[in-house]
Amino acid sequence: MEIDYAQSCVIAVCTYKRPHSLSKAIEAVSNLIFPNDLKIQFLVVDNDPSSSSKIVFDEGVRSLKIEAKYIEEYKRGIVHARNAALTYALNINADFLAFFDDDDHPDSNWIQSLWKCQKKHKATVSAGKMVYKWPVHTNLDEDTKRIYDSILGDVKSGKIRSKCGAGNVIMDLQFVRLHNLSFNERLNFTGGEDSHFFRQLSILGGKIIWCNEAVIFSNVDKKRCSAEFIFRRRYRVGYNSFIIDSLIYGRWKAVLKTAFFCLDRWVSICFEVIKKKNNKARLRRFNSEIRGRIHAMLGVKFKNYLETDGN
Repeated sequence: MEIDYAQSCVIAVCTYKRPHSLSKAIEAVSNLIFPNDLKIQFLVVDNDPSSSSKIVFDEGVRSLKIEAKYIEEYKRGIVHARNAALTYALNINADFLAFFDDDDHPDSNWIQSLWKCQKKHKATVSAGKMVYKWPVHTNLDEDTKRIYDSILGDVKSGKIRSKCGAGNVIMDLQFVRLHNLSFNERLNFTGGEDSHFFRQLSILGGKIIWCNEAVIFSNVDKKRCSAEFIFRRRYRVGYNSFIIDSLIYGRWKAVLKTAFFCLDRWVSICFEVIKKKNNKARLRRFNSEIRGRIHAMLGVKFKNYLETDGN
């Protein structure tokens, strides 16, 4: 007997030339425990013009107990891929859209936990926790690893956030429709498109709720297990922060915010040196974020998503 669901949700994964990772992601979807009152559809958006993920999709979804859809987005870049998923969900009149990344895999209770949080707090967006798994052998010290994976580790469930990323979220599409929200092409190759999207949503009155119970696991690729990659990531955070502030508040306010940010970080650096804490990773993080913001302010070009890592 067909169930008459009250509401529907699209779970979307955007992918680009990561067949092995996508296969694992689809396998994780097959192990999800789905809410009884939510109709789920799984969507893969392939951003590769050669449709390299089609075979992986066709083989992987055979084990799924839910409807699955594959679409192609030939315009290169994460923004175009995310907007393709958003447009698809809106066009089929879905009530909610959830995202996770193609190189990650959700815990079996992931979507059920996000959905419970969404209903309990009457949230516009519920965002969950990332748990990073490192290779057994790396040359990184623990301080440097924490720079990579410490984001929001201590936030309590139910806490309201002003922003989040798109790697572990569910969002109310009624709010998105009402405010005609989309991911900004200005951030297509730098990243940060998700931070900008959800900051806009929050400014417009949307409620973002944190959910520790909704866990997504991320195996850190060997290419990312270097100090160079990790601090380049912090540089990108600083760079994108200036771009996002400019888009939201205008250039001059973004310049002012950058000045205060740099002053705060420099004071922190001086404090670290005076106290002789000698946390080199933390100092390098501050320096990377400062450089990123200043370079963005000066118009230095930076593109992060021209190549993919992982497989």
